[in-house]
Amino acid sequence: MNASSGKYFVKRSLGDSYQDVTTLFDGISILSLSGFDEVGDSVNIFTQQFVDSQTEDFLVTKVEQGRDVVIRKNIDIALTFIVGRRYTNKLISERLVYDAFVDYVTNGDFYIKSVYSNKEAHVICLKGFKPTAVKLNRGWGSYIMATIELHTLDNPSTVDTTPVVQDLYIGFGNNLVFSVNEIENLQNVQHHTSVSDFGGDYSITNTSTKYLWICSTRKLDPSQVLSDIFYIPIDVEIKVSDFYCYRSSKRIVPTTVDFTLVDSN
Repeated sequence: MNASSGKYFVKRSLGDSYQDVTTLFDGISILSLSGFDEVGDSVNIFTQQFVDSQTEDFLVTKVEQGRDVVIRKNIDIALTFIVGRRYTNKLISERLVYDAFVDYVTNGDFYIKSVYSNKEAHVICLKGFKPTAVKLNRGWGSYIMATIELHTLDNPSTVDTTPVVQDLYIGFGNNLVFSVNEIENLQNVQHHTSVSDFGGDYSITNTSTKYLWICSTRKLDPSQVLSDIFYIPIDVEIKVSDFYCYRSSKRIVPTTVDFTLVDSN
């Protein structure tokens, strides 16, 4: 499961729409994006201390409406990421995904946004770098990890905090789902929306022996699925487009299933 899904976004130009990094580059997980809250050194303040005074003279070269305007060096932010099959439900080439992502972030300016810090920045890669770890041809244990330093081309700005509407689908189906269309057309499907989380109690009735599916655009912890007095474990977790999908370990006979969801964020 990719915990960074829905948390980091990029776009090439100001007028473009942001896209989830984990959607653009399936198999990448962003481990950290640090430095947004740093403040750079001033570049337009000059000071002079004389030998007979503790008080320094100073000059700020820019003044607007009678007030000094301090200009500061643009900061650098550090993007640490990893590419591996454990972060997707597909077989991927770690090398190809890594190369595609590196090509995106090193060949020109772009915009990056972090939901964790509520900040976005216009950035470009000025410095070289190398992977911190390369473990290939090890099956599901293969991965490449690296940290890229990105130079901001303006002050990072605060992200619009308008709540994002999340989707939750509950229904019954076969042992696997492969598309959003299948999620939307599960048997006896229920569709819920929320601007915060989906924690709470739910009830759904199935009319034939099928697996229970819980698919959400927000990562969940389906810790309880109760049907009468029997505990029904959820042991299959897959990613389908923007949905985290959870499936009961066994098919459920026609009955009413009552359960509780716990939001993991």
